Amino acid sequence: MKQLFNVVICLIVSNVIASAQYKLVKPIFYAPFKVDFKERFYDKIFIQGMDDYLYVYLKEGGAQTGDTAIIFSMKKIDLRTDKIIDSLQFTPLSKNMFLKDIIPGSDYAIFVDYGQLFFTRRNNVQSFSKKGADFNAGVKLNDSLVLLYTLYNHHPADGGTGLFLNIFNVKKLRFEETVVHEFPGVILGNLSTNLVSADEHFIYAFAGLSGRVFKYDFKLNKVSESTVRFLSDKEKSKNTNYETKIDSIIRHDRAELEHYANENKNSEYVSEVYSKDFIAQKIAEIRSDFSFIEKVFKWKNEEVILSVSRPGYEMDYRDLYRYNLKTNRTYLIYKKFQTGRKKNLKIPEDYFVVDIINDKIIAPYFYKKQIYAIAYNDEKLFKSGAIDSLDLRLFNDVISRGYQLRILKYKL
Repeated sequence: MKQLFNVVICLIVSNVIASAQYKLVKPIFYAPFKVDFKERFYDKIFIQGMDDYLYVYLKEGGAQTGDTAIIFSMKKIDLRTDKIIDSLQFTPLSKNMFLKDIIPGSDYAIFVDYGQLFFTRRNNVQSFSKKGADFNAGVKLNDSLVLLYTLYNHHPADGGTGLFLNIFNVKKLRFEETVVHEFPGVILGNLSTNLVSADEHFIYAFAGLSGRVFKYDFKLNKVSESTVRFLSDKEKSKNTNYETKIDSIIRHDRAELEHYANENKNSEYVSEVYSKDFIAQKIAEIRSDFSFIEKVFKWKNEEVILSVSRPGYEMDYRDLYRYNLKTNRTYLIYKKFQTGRKKNLKIPEDYFVVDIINDKIIAPYFYKKQIYAIAYNDEKLFKSGAIDSLDLRLFNDVISRGYQLRILKYKL
């Protein structure tokens, strides 16, 4: 009887988790943007959350400045009141910058390009790079240090392979540490993943397929290793075997390329790993056949939220887990969290979704029991019915009024 009771309780809890979703509350920030087909509307607004604050960055340069520079302004929102408490405009940046991330600071901002950062404070901007310091994302560690990182498998002629970790000192304005760690499942670097987080003392990197978690200190030394529990035993065995197989293929291919390069016989070896077909095939395999950690979101000081992609979910759903960085405990909090729009719309959340699959620079910010996410249209124009009908309604509004860039607040 007791066992039956436990089963019933588990089923009830499972159903609650599966059905629970977010609720759109209100917009907290609004910035209209006139239609300009020389610029992409999703390249105009970016957000970064840190503690009780949301930093909204608006790209104001580009086509309207003669395509000579990029100008960013920032609005700082206190999430305890949803009010703007600070505003700042930065010195123009080079139009050739390919923006990948923004790291907010107390009186500065770091704009991250591939392997290059632009440190801006007041009316001053400085560019920094370092040989061997590869990165395309970052996170603030404390008042002095910023972590810059990437996970990628470069062609041997272009660089190394693995997890690239770099420490930049914002007070001394210099790189202090640069390390490349061999890392399992490096093929995930070809997907739009974000698998690194940090707390006040350590850095954590997640192997998306096997669920292994690597802990590093701020000198970038490996401290320990643990495992996230989000896979069944069968899935874990399947994922680990696949991860090991692909890593082995990559190591072999790199070794062969390096050998022939040293012997000046590049033309005698045709690389399999660095072909577009190989990468596209492996990405398709991973997305269709495997459960894997796709994103890591900072939530609380000791906890992160893990977004897990599963076979059949495509771009419509993800499972969300709470993971405690100190205790290594994992909790499923949302089964089939909606990330894609529905074809038959009933409620605003069917169209104005919380898209956690987005790149880090435009990804939603989880804050306590709220989520803050970017939208590009006026949510008040929502009408139930077929998605094509609402698409046309919003398109006509864009032609009439321009894009209605905004930050929407959701309640979990």
